[in-house]
Amino acid sequence: MLFISMLAVGCTSRVILSTHYPHKNEYDLSFGWKLVDDVREKSLTQKERESKYEDILNKVLKSDPNTRGCSIIKNSFHYFEPGCCAAARVICQEPIDFEVSKGIFNSEGIPLYIYRLKNE
Repeated sequence: MLFISMLAVGCTSRVILSTHYPHKNEYDLSFGWKLVDDVREKSLTQKERESKYEDILNKVLKSDPNTRGCSIIKNSFHYFEPGCCAAARVICQEPIDFEVSKGIFNSEGIPLYIYRLKNE
């Protein structure tokens, strides 16, 4: 599932929530490196860098009416191809207005639900 989101995010500043289970309150958030490029300081530790990612992504979540009640789950970052993108887990207090992605299903036949945040 995250692989599909990574293809959509690529090397952009896009932010996408995705899940196969839209009625749960935890989702995957995928983001391109352009969104967090200013955190590339070599002097930062990984923990410091992730804290800055968290701040940036929480601001993006709070700026979108559909995700205002969402926040990044601490220590949930995972990384993909260098120079491409990353992901984190998000917890939301209110339901998200997801779209059903056409033709993408998990092994149980459940479709992928996505929401593109309006951060650009």
